Amino acid sequence: MTRSSSFRGAIAAAIALVALLAVVASGAFGRGNGAVDNPAPTPRPSTPPTAAPSTPASPAPTDDLGDGRITIDLDVATPHDVSVDVKDETGWLVGAVSGRAGDGMSVRWYEIGLANLDDHTVRVTWVGFPQDEVASLRVYALDGKVALTLVSDGPPPNSDGLGYDRVVDLEFDQSVSVKDILVSVRSSNDTAD
Repeated sequence: MTRSSSFRGAIAAAIALVALLAVVASGAFGRGNGAVDNPAPTPRPSTPPTAAPSTPASPAPTDDLGDGRITIDLDVATPHDVSVDVKDETGWLVGAVSGRAGDGMSVRWYEIGLANLDDHTVRVTWVGFPQDEVASLRVYALDGKVALTLVSDGPPPNSDGLGYDRVVDLEFDQSVSVKDILVSVRSSNDTAD
């Protein structure tokens, strides 16, 4: 064998090797005649699907103030059914809805936190046990001022019992400043409602 034929054989082997590598790299092996194994993608819908309607941030009242009473399911941080029965004796209250309660206690037991959300709306915050409960909130006038009396479950005095916020927003038909509101809290364990 001559040198030139061995050189030609080496070139032919190199070309065959490059061709084989090109076929392997292209993925022709294992795909069967170059056919696509994956199904064709489905076309996108012409209009995007609409989102389901979201639930309101605060539950709607279960009654209106026509008779001066309203029951509000409260938005609380624990998985319990908590509501408040609001009894308006002033005729000044035009609406009441749940505020969103945070996790934990932002006020102490037997205290009421008050904040003006605007000139006519007052946020009322108190603490309750992590349990199902129906609290009672009486709205009345005393010496020409708005007064609130809350009756809710509570621990004995000087307790270190864990509680969670309850929040209700009261809307009045006139300007009400929280500095002029009189408040009192009673335990439902101590008194009949």
